[in-house]
Amino acid sequence: MNQKEKDKQLKRMVKIADSLEAMNEKAELREGEDKGVFSENEQSTWDSMIKEYDSLRNTFDTLKGPEIKTLEDVRANMKLPVNELHKSNPAGQLINENGEEIRTFNKDNLSELRSYILSQGRLGITEELSLGKAIRAIATGNWGKFAPAEARALGTATLGGQYFIPAEMSAKVIELSLAAAQVFKSGASMTPMSTKTLTIPKVLTMPEVQWKAENVAYTGSLSASFEPVVLTAKTIVAILSLSIELAEDGVGVEKSVEAMLAKSISQEIDRVCLLGTGSDNEPKGIANTTGILTEEFAAEGDIAYSNLSSAFYKLEAVNNSPNSLIMASSLFGTLDALVDLQEQPLKPPPSYEKYAKLPSNQLTEQGILGLYSNLLVGFRTSLNLEVSRSAESALTEMKILIRAYARMDCACKIANSFCLIKEAAA
Repeated sequence: MNQKEKDKQLKRMVKIADSLEAMNEKAELREGEDKGVFSENEQSTWDSMIKEYDSLRNTFDTLKGPEIKTLEDVRANMKLPVNELHKSNPAGQLINENGEEIRTFNKDNLSELRSYILSQGRLGITEELSLGKAIRAIATGNWGKFAPAEARALGTATLGGQYFIPAEMSAKVIELSLAAAQVFKSGASMTPMSTKTLTIPKVLTMPEVQWKAENVAYTGSLSASFEPVVLTAKTIVAILSLSIELAEDGVGVEKSVEAMLAKSISQEIDRVCLLGTGSDNEPKGIANTTGILTEEFAAEGDIAYSNLSSAFYKLEAVNNSPNSLIMASSLFGTLDALVDLQEQPLKPPPSYEKYAKLPSNQLTEQGILGLYSNLLVGFRTSLNLEVSRSAESALTEMKILIRAYARMDCACKIANSFCLIKEAAA
């Protein structure tokens, strides 16, 4: 490949990156639950552009070596000499105790997660598989018509009428689950866990910086420190049922099942990441993490913009500029109802415009303002799905039972980058 062709390919990659960013920005401007979520047509366009981008990247020989992890890296590389392209690294990467990079995914590169799961699968499958198609084939028994690729993935391994769905087939549901979770829309990261536990560093105190003269000893504090945080995989389970008649005759059943599973799992991810107790095999969420900041309002539901300003500047005071507020829908409603002396809607303070605002029904009379890139979610087995026509009452009631379970944990990398906004204790 000559230099002209290389330049042409690199410019095309940048153009794709611009288009993807524009799509993402458009989605982020939407309101309510549709904020940050693509329509079916948009998702198809996104996937097509990502596929083209990956194809260009894989054939562009000057980019061999360490993989470019994000689309933003493409723009940065345009400013570098060709021989410097190998040296780019994603900002904020995590390193394990062996000095190896811990692969992470967030809202900016979530589209790469499906490909990653396929690449890590044990079946050697690289084609797109559909859980919905597999469920329809289980219901009808017609694998050749509805799900030939899924049949190859499942093989003939069944036990008591149960079908154990491999990770390669559940990849899309995992991506949809994370994309719908408010914590991921806010910037949280997910990392696959190759073992039951994963140790990451947690910042306790920041280092002190000092100017010094030549041959004069450093006199600043030596209190900068880290402590290990161990993510330990814990199990979450969701079960839903589907009539065989609907599975056989319904229109759009495949996508509806995937969407329903994704929504259920995403809501539970939000709940544990925000409020998890850390007991009874439940991850410890932000609200129960030692070292977070707090801001209290006086009475039930009686929140004011001043509380949010106070929380914002508490975080700014420790150099953790917040990027998102996840709060109970009822509290957002209270703020919207505030009026001034002329009975006009009350204008929010300038700080209110500096972060995203996302409602969550997992919170009641609470909100968490923070820098959500400091929230990490670890998945041990991604998502496992079992489909059965014979378990419990499924056989007599002509139903299909679908059980989804994942093993995960979460942790704050920097506790005081979050502020819990709550009602003051009586």
